[in-house]
Amino acid sequence: MRFRSPVLLLAVCIVATTVLAAQRVQWECEQDVGDGLIWHYDVRRPHRSGGYQEVEAEYGPMDANITDMKIDSLSEEDNGAYWVVSGGIGRNYIKLKFRSKKSRGLHYRVCLYGLRLPPTLMRAPERLP
Repeated sequence: MRFRSPVLLLAVCIVATTVLAAQRVQWECEQDVGDGLIWHYDVRRPHRSGGYQEVEAEYGPMDANITDMKIDSLSEEDNGAYWVVSGGIGRNYIKLKFRSKKSRGLHYRVCLYGLRLPPTLMRAPERLP
């Protein structure tokens, strides 16, 4: 397919970009096969001039093992970074840390999926020295 008009090509590109951006913003937590959504949390901090912002988010220990996690940036700009401090997939708890870029805010959506455990199979959280 050849576009005869650069204006038509530009219009197609704008529509495609708008649709893709709308899908990203409307992203919602989805359940994987066999898993259930066990935690849903939005991490949001406003813009702060001259410094970084760090936020910790914790889940658990609870009666479910984490089998999957999805962390999505909902900011229109690049958020910075996030990482797992402790726990995570295969555990019944997780501790996450988020850091903004300098003089920026941040906005993430965290979804944890897991399988509920019978009380006799719950694993105690790790203890750090």
